[in-house]
Parts: sequence; structure tokens; C-alpha cells
Amino acid sequence: MIRCDALVVGGGPGGSTCARRLRLAGWDVVVADRARFPRDKVCAGWITPGVFPLLDLDPAEYRATGLTMQEITAFRTSVIGASPVDTMYDHVASYAIRRCEFDDFLLRRAQVRVLENTAITTFRRAGDRWIVNDTIDTGVVVGAGGHFCPVARHLRGGTDTSDPVVAKEAEFRLDGRASGTAGSTPELFFCRDLEGYGWCVRKGDYLNVGIGRRTSADFNDHVRDFMAFLERTSTLSPASDLKWRGHAYLASGAGARPLVADGMLLVGDAAGLAYAESGEGIGPAIESGRLAADTLIALKGRSRAADLQPYAKALARRHPRARRTPAPLKPVFAAVGRLLLGSRAFTRHIMLNRWFLRASSLLLAASVLAPAAALAQQSAAAPDKSVATRLQRFEDKEEIQNLLLDYGRYLDNRDFAGYSSLFAKDGEWVGGFGSVTGPANIKTFMEKNMGTQPNTAKNYHLLSNFVITVNGDTATAWSRWAFVVPGERGATIAQAGRYDDQLVRENGRWKFKKRVASNDTAGPAARGK
Repeated sequence: MIRCDALVVGGGPGGSTCARRLRLAGWDVVVADRARFPRDKVCAGWITPGVFPLLDLDPAEYRATGLTMQEITAFRTSVIGASPVDTMYDHVASYAIRRCEFDDFLLRRAQVRVLENTAITTFRRAGDRWIVNDTIDTGVVVGAGGHFCPVARHLRGGTDTSDPVVAKEAEFRLDGRASGTAGSTPELFFCRDLEGYGWCVRKGDYLNVGIGRRTSADFNDHVRDFMAFLERTSTLSPASDLKWRGHAYLASGAGARPLVADGMLLVGDAAGLAYAESGEGIGPAIESGRLAADTLIALKGRSRAADLQPYAKALARRHPRARRTPAPLKPVFAAVGRLLLGSRAFTRHIMLNRWFLRASSLLLAASVLAPAAALAQQSAAAPDKSVATRLQRFEDKEEIQNLLLDYGRYLDNRDFAGYSSLFAKDGEWVGGFGSVTGPANIKTFMEKNMGTQPNTAKNYHLLSNFVITVNGDTATAWSRWAFVVPGERGATIAQAGRYDDQLVRENGRWKFKKRVASNDTAGPAARGK
């Protein structure tokens, strides 16, 4: 019988990150995986710079190994059949890696016992421990085995009813194939219904090609059309003989599956944490693996389901359930989306920076999650308090950032009932129209000044540069706004300015105590910005 403090099921980035942090804190850890490493892994395989602090790894350290690490400084994006938009960066925006190399590197770096070629099939509770496969005796089981993780299946206790994203990919050495994809510039090709997208990512001498969809309906037809498109546009030739590998994963936010139970918790794709907009799962896996380890270390041996609830709540904050678009509205949303994807401003600031790269979000996570090895050496009470405080501050900043984004969303939708609900009972708004206090008065004030008709012009706000400082139940925030007006020749920024906010926690929710909207551009008043 193998005995350990923690069994991590799955040796991918989330599992190895969790295993390494537990090992550094003195835990005896075993990783079990049904594959033998290095193993092929179906994945486009790009990581943002914000992932490296979560790994306690410098990019130069990984590059020095000689493993594939392609710097990405631009993206070419388009709706299939439309003109592409090129977005350049003056810095490294991301890195393309080969998962067969990256995963093996992280697992070996964890320096824990690894059981390869080991499928996990049974779990049996014995007191406060788990007996796994009748051969492993462990205090805690961490499920990090991807969408089909056996730990997730055990926690679920039945058929998974959630609809997964489906994808097919191929990664190969070019060896005579012609490709127009530059190493520094991955290409993204969005389906016209915006229910999925294809990609070409160059990794040195290798190319990764794939397509993913939110639904399996007519998926093989989309794959065939995508191959024909690649050949027709000389993006890749030949493409029709690619050897595709398929996979599935959830990208609907935390809560689609149970996340914790007595002595059990899930990380990464096993928890369904891939980002809904991009389907990217490496960052969420590493982040959740680190958070799971830090939570377990702080609990100092306690692992009942109630003890692990702060971890589940933190994931729910970081990865809220994705909203489904009602079927009758999908054609409308798709039409608007196709127009927006032709906008350079929208492509850079929203689609790439916010949805695909998410660098600021991951850097925020890295700054909040403290080095757990140091915490584990403190007194029994201090680690719990310190981690709880850090997690609370992290959750507060996430909730406040969502509040700032909801403000722009409600404003653009002319939903002034939702807009006014973001203010505290004595909350004040100050801007180009004047000032007003209280949610009911704010609603009436905005309806009078901006009207209640739908936003047929489809103008919208870009919100950025969030600086949030939390102090208990109060906080301050500073951010930038830009008012974008679509036109025949593309979108233009008509006005721009800043927000200065005072915030308060009211009935458990963050609200605006005072928001001052300043317009930094010459021209008319801020128009309720």
C-alpha cells in the first residue's frame, strides 16, 4: 500500500503546480496519471506572461532548457471569409509552447513521486482518509485529470449533463508543408455564427492547427470547411490530410460540477474552469492548482468539505457561471459581433487584451496568492488568518472589477434599473449632467438625460486601467473610459476620460458610494459617462 499526504490525479499544469507547492511545504505527494510523460497533449499551447509568476518561474529559466518557447508579439484575427485585423504589440504578449514539453518540465520540476500509466478507477472512504484503487492510502485527493477526471466523476456521482466545448487539433513539424503563419503572429479565425473559432499557432518548426465549437452539432462539417479555408487562403497547404485529435472541456465557469467534498477538491479542467470567451485553460489550471495547495497548507491537516468551502467560493468568484445567449437572439449577437471583430479598437482592447490574454487578471492572482511555504512555518492561527485575509481581498477586488464592468454594460444597454442598482442607498453620481444621489433618483435622472430607447447606434464604452484599493468594507478605484462610436470606416473613439470612485460594502455587496465621471476630451458634456 502506498501511503501519502496527498494524491494528485493528473500530471498536467494544474496538478504539477499543486503538487510542487505542497511538496515545498513538507507534504508527501504522489501524482498519478494514466499516460507516460512526456505525452502528447491536444492544445493550441500559448501562455501569457502572467502565468510565470504563478509558477514561480522566470521565462528565461524555461527558455534556457532549450525547449520550444515562441515569443508572440502580434495576432491576426478575422471572421472566416472577412478581411483580417492585425494587432501589434511593443512587448511579448504571450508565448507559444509545446504541451508535450511544457507539461513534462513542470511535472519533473515538482520533484514528487509519479505513478505513470496508472488509471484511477476506485475511491473508498476509510475514516478520514481515502483508499484509491485499493493500493493508495491518502489524506487528500486533488482531481486534476481534465474533463474526464475520475475524481470529478466520483464527486458528480452520475452523468455529466453540461454541454462541453468540442475541439479537434493537430500539431506537427512542417516538413515541406507551406504555411503563411508567422511565428510571432498566431492567427484566429472566428466562425460566422461566433459559436467557435479556428487557429494556427507557429511554434518554431511546428505548427498547431485546430478548431473548437460550443456545440457538437455539425462539428465535422465545420472541420471540413475549415480545412478547405486553410488551403484556399494558403494559410496551410496541404490541410486535408491532417491527423486530427479530438477533446472536450467545460468553459461555463465554476459550479457546473461539485468542486469539493470531504478530503477532495478539483482544479483546472476537472473543475470546468476554462475561460468561456477563449476556451483557454492553462492559466486557470495553474492558478487553481496553486490556490488548492495554499488552501490545504493553511488548513494544517483539516480537509472536511466545510473547511474547503473558501476554496470553492474563491473559484466561483474568479470564474462566475457564463451567461447563455437565448437562442432567438443568437443571430443578432452574431451580426453585431462580426461588425465588432472588424474594429481594431474592439479587437485589441476587448477580444485580445481582456478575453484572450487576460494578463492583468493573472498578475493580480499572482500578487494575491502568498508564498505558501512561508505561511506554513507561522503559528497555527496566523496562516489561516493570513490566507483568509488575502483571499478576501482578492475576492473583493474581483467583485469590484465586475462592478466597474457592469456599470459600462448597463449603461451601453440603456438598462438604468440595473445601472442604478450598482449604487449604495446614499450613492452619488457626479458627471457632465450634474450630480444626483440615491438609486431611484439616479435611474430617473439618467432616463431623463439619456432616454430609454434601445442603443441602436451600437456605441459602447471601453473600460480599462483599473486601480483598486480595498480597506475593509470600503474601497477606492480609478479607471479609464473611452466612448467608441462604430462607423462605416470602422470604430472611432469619440470621447475619453476617467472615473474616480469611492465604494462601500452594503448588505454583503460592493456598491458605488460616489462615482465622479470626468471627460478629458474637448466637446460636449460627458453624457452620463
